[in-house]
Amino acid sequence: MTPLNIFLELVAIPSPLYKVSKIQGYLANFVSTLFPDALTIRDNAGHEHPDFEGGNLLIILPASPGMERSPVLAVEAHVDTVKEEGIIHPVVSSDRVTSDGTTILGADDKGGLAAICAALQIVQHFPHGPIQIIFSVGEESSMYGMRVFDFSEIKARGILCVDGFSPREIITACAGKIKYRATFTGKESHGAEPEKSVNAIELATAAINDCVTYHFTGRLESGTIHNIAEFQSHEGPSQYPSNNTIPGKCSVSGELRGHNDLDLKNTFEIIKGVFQTTAKRGGGKAEFEILIPYKPFTITDDNTILLRLKDKNPEIDFQYVACDGSTHSNIYNEHGLESVVIGAGGRNPHAHDEYLIIAELNEAVRIIANYLII
Repeated sequence: MTPLNIFLELVAIPSPLYKVSKIQGYLANFVSTLFPDALTIRDNAGHEHPDFEGGNLLIILPASPGMERSPVLAVEAHVDTVKEEGIIHPVVSSDRVTSDGTTILGADDKGGLAAICAALQIVQHFPHGPIQIIFSVGEESSMYGMRVFDFSEIKARGILCVDGFSPREIITACAGKIKYRATFTGKESHGAEPEKSVNAIELATAAINDCVTYHFTGRLESGTIHNIAEFQSHEGPSQYPSNNTIPGKCSVSGELRGHNDLDLKNTFEIIKGVFQTTAKRGGGKAEFEILIPYKPFTITDDNTILLRLKDKNPEIDFQYVACDGSTHSNIYNEHGLESVVIGAGGRNPHAHDEYLIIAELNEAVRIIANYLII
């Protein structure tokens, strides 16, 4: 099958977040048909969610005869997409694949999946060492799948992550993240007696305004990014809650992302201090819950994966780039596994104008196959 045909078959299989059993079944069957002696291991990542259908899929390919002592190599791509708004209808032109404009395309990351599968079609005909393939889940939801993955199963020194744009641009640095939820507490009262209240919404908006005034939102001078993402002042299903009560509690959620772990932590302490000082000045308080889902990473040019990619693809002038987003490589590097990200031709992920460049998908296939072949 051509890489394009594999991609189109994958696009036809819905795989939003937890609903991944069909696409995992397709991938397991695809690889086992090429390599009948492959070992397949499934985990239960995400099993606590009511929509859970399947976890991460690890497929282990034994080495070609005589190549058993070769280094173990690993590649990975995630199977989940952001929520699909309807049936995806791919439109193929001379140089690209798009959706019909009413949905996402799903090139993030079905382009990566197609590139790995098509590369394996080549690899089966050449000598190769042991290979481990991860078809992961939950990347689009704070990477829940890899956060609980059993890394003791990985025998490779590093993992080549296939999840990006141009295959000639290798992501060697990704931002880490701190997510927070700040709960502002004032004093609730009836709407007819505002003098008895400390309005929690006013506390929160004053704190946000102070962050804006002192330039602690958006991209900061240090390069760290602070985004305020959500404001909530009531609980329950009602879209229009009662407004005759002055709220005594509300919450603000946001995130910080950056390439320096110390800058991230210091910036968070500044944001926390602004919120708490402003709330106290207004007669209330602000309390924080935080989550650090992954840390930043930066790979140096002498990384073994980069050296192998260059050695096996000498005709390509790879460019190394830093990304303000995050990928599974954040988690791999945090676990001591060297990892960089190579693209498979996707563009404008998560949007209705998402598309896949066919020539770049084909090039990604060649690069990955050369990387895996002895």
